Amino acid sequence: MHPCPSPGRLTAFAPALALVLGAWCAASGQAAAAGAIAPGLVVVAARSVRARSAILAVALSALAFLSGASLACLAVTADAGERVLWLGRAEGYVEGHWSAVVLRSAEPEFDGGRRLRLRGRPEDAAPGRPLRLELRIPAGPAASIEHVDRLRSGDLVRVWCRFGVPGPYGNPGSRDPALDLRAAGVDAIGSVKSGRLVVRTGDGDAGLGSILDVVRRELRRRLDRVSGGDRDVRAVLAALVLGERAGLRPAIRDGMAEGGVVHVLAVSGLHVSILVMIVSATLMPVPRTVRRLSVAVAMLGFVALVGPRASVVRAASLGLSALFARA
Repeated sequence: MHPCPSPGRLTAFAPALALVLGAWCAASGQAAAAGAIAPGLVVVAARSVRARSAILAVALSALAFLSGASLACLAVTADAGERVLWLGRAEGYVEGHWSAVVLRSAEPEFDGGRRLRLRGRPEDAAPGRPLRLELRIPAGPAASIEHVDRLRSGDLVRVWCRFGVPGPYGNPGSRDPALDLRAAGVDAIGSVKSGRLVVRTGDGDAGLGSILDVVRRELRRRLDRVSGGDRDVRAVLAALVLGERAGLRPAIRDGMAEGGVVHVLAVSGLHVSILVMIVSATLMPVPRTVRRLSVAVAMLGFVALVGPRASVVRAASLGLSALFARA
């Protein structure tokens, strides 16, 4: 039987958790989640420690939750203003040149195309912060696709593309596509007619991004070998291991949604928990401090490998908080 957390530990941990959850609820538009999380914090605090400490923990948690939500709302508003500077409007699409840096090697799509993450800015836009562009490259001649596949993290490119931010759907209560992009760590989406329009202008320096690209490339090769040439099996494995869902055919997505297991494809707490269990079980003979540090490094490495998506960042943040709250 585990002992109840001490009042001081709960008073420090609950507000930190509330700050993260408040920011997530506001940034992702999950208003209903706020109504479910707040009572949960109250119940946890009230049942864990004596009344005075519980009141303090609840008060600090409520303040932290509102602070996180306010900061997220300010960030969303600032992004909307920034979008007008480089797009010329709050939503829609335009064509133009981008000068950018490759963030990670191209991700294969189910139809033979590629999906490439870039960080840069339109050449004719006003000065501002670097933007993240998710660029779709259609299937084409082998030479065109191989040219894109040779791009690595850190490479400099110049792209002529159609880019922008989709507007909200007309249905009342529907999700805002701009918020979905934000949750995926993307400022805009774009497309080109051919991979030849992605011109490499400089080679990237060797660094962490290049190392991660080598790891991803090796994992993709192993997935190709394990799947035995079955593209659907390979796509599902890539989604589970690397968080790459572009290779999934719509029929596979729909089938898993109808079966109620589509959440397995979203790299989140399930995958982080499995990783933690594997690392912990493997390092069970070593001292506890070394084991916990190894688990923390594994979680951070996993986030870097699959990309800083909201779901995996949230899961790793809570996992690290729980890991060191018990230290």
